[in-house]
Amino acid sequence: MTIKIRKMEKYRKTLKEFEDGYLILIPITIIFQTAIGSAAVMYLLMDNSNTTIFELALCISSSMAYNAAVLAQAKPKVVFNMLLVALAINISLIIINLL
Repeated sequence: MTIKIRKMEKYRKTLKEFEDGYLILIPITIIFQTAIGSAAVMYLLMDNSNTTIFELALCISSSMAYNAAVLAQAKPKVVFNMLLVALAINISLIIINLL
């Protein structure tokens, strides 16, 4: 139970830092997320499997969702959560295609 509480405390602390430096962090996170998404697309296109199109659509849609949240000027918490989801999906796809 204490591990779950520590994770939530870490999440809240990171979210607070993101909200405090929102305007400074947005360009950095866009560049970082785009670089990770581009690497995921590169590894997806190098792999010729039956699920490549599905994985490619998942990668692109998660990256576009984050960029849309930023451009739509959503609340910082929504943008932060979209960033975490997009990074988790793209990093997972990179790891899956490296194996």
